[in-house]
Amino acid sequence: MRFTRENRAEVRDIVRDVVMEILDAYLDRIAEKVMEKIKTNIEENMKQDEDSLKKLENKMDLLEQSNKSRNLIIFGFLESQGETVEKKIISMCSDENINMNNEGIFSSYRVGRVRNGNRDGLILVKFSSEKQRECLMLHKKRFVNTKVTVGEDITKKRNDIFK
Repeated sequence: MRFTRENRAEVRDIVRDVVMEILDAYLDRIAEKVMEKIKTNIEENMKQDEDSLKKLENKMDLLEQSNKSRNLIIFGFLESQGETVEKKIISMCSDENINMNNEGIFSSYRVGRVRNGNRDGLILVKFSSEKQRECLMLHKKRFVNTKVTVGEDITKKRNDIFK
C-alpha cells in the first residue's frame, strides 16, 4: 500500500491526536501529583502554625497571669461621691481584724461599667507584695456575712475555663 499525501496528512493528524491525548493524560497526572504535594505541605504548615499559635497563646496567658499575681478583685462596694478606694479597703480589712495598711496596697481603682452614674462595685487592688495579697485571700471567708466578695484577678482565658 502506498501512502498518498492525503494518507500521510491523515496519519500525521492521527499521530498528533494520539500524542496530544497521551501528553494531556501525562500532564494531568503530573498536575494531580503536584497538587496533592502542595495540599499536603499546606496542611502540614497549617498544623505547625496552629501549634505555634497555641504555644504563643499559652505563653501570653502565663505572662498576663504573672502580671496579675499581686492583684485581687473586690466585689460589692457601691461607689460613693468623694470616696478613696484605698481607704475603703483598709477600713473593710480593719472591720474584720485583718492587718492591712497603705504600704500594703500599691494601687487600687474601680473597674467595670458605669450604670446610673455608678460603677458595678468592682475594685482592682494591686498589692505591694504577694504576701499582702495572700493575707487577704486567707481571710476572705470573714466577709461571708457582708456584701463584699474577694476574688482572684485572672485572665479571660482562665476565667472562661472556670465557668
